[in-house]
Amino acid sequence: MSYFLLAIALLLRVTVAIIFLTAGLAKMPKRRAFEYVVLSFDVLPVRVARFYASIIPVIEIICGFLLLVGFFITYITIIILVTLLCFTMAIMLNLLRGKRMIDCGCFSPGEGQIYIMKPIIRNVLLLLSSTYVLCYYYTPRDGFTYTVSFGGSNVVGASLIILLIMLMFYPVTAYALKLRHQ
Repeated sequence: MSYFLLAIALLLRVTVAIIFLTAGLAKMPKRRAFEYVVLSFDVLPVRVARFYASIIPVIEIICGFLLLVGFFITYITIIILVTLLCFTMAIMLNLLRGKRMIDCGCFSPGEGQIYIMKPIIRNVLLLLSSTYVLCYYYTPRDGFTYTVSFGGSNVVGASLIILLIMLMFYPVTAYALKLRHQ
């Protein structure tokens, strides 16, 4: 059973890493378009939004690469979780403002509008996957090897975090479905 859980953790780690690496690389040649997307969210002051738009692709590339090769898994996963929470909160804020379509800027900024629930659902799945990775991977100080712990406290912790994430997104999902059927 532990090899099965290890395989799931490895698969999720590689999947999240490739998604972040791909997203960051896709934004690099379209930095101005991504800056416009971040400004259009109208969440941050203009100067902060411009700075944020300039560093996010770099952070995504670095985190994706380090997670893919297995360096500093715990720290990188925490950075990814915080980044995903920021993305998701900005998208949810626009949903609560009444927007149904949005250019999330995830993989091809400036390429068009998509239904707002798609990036929210994708981010929830990435949050759940990253939470699983965080709860099961522990890197020692040298960052070159890892051990996996499958103790009961990790299972309980992972279950509670996943439950909290699901509860956090339930009202937004219900609101979005209500808007869609109007």
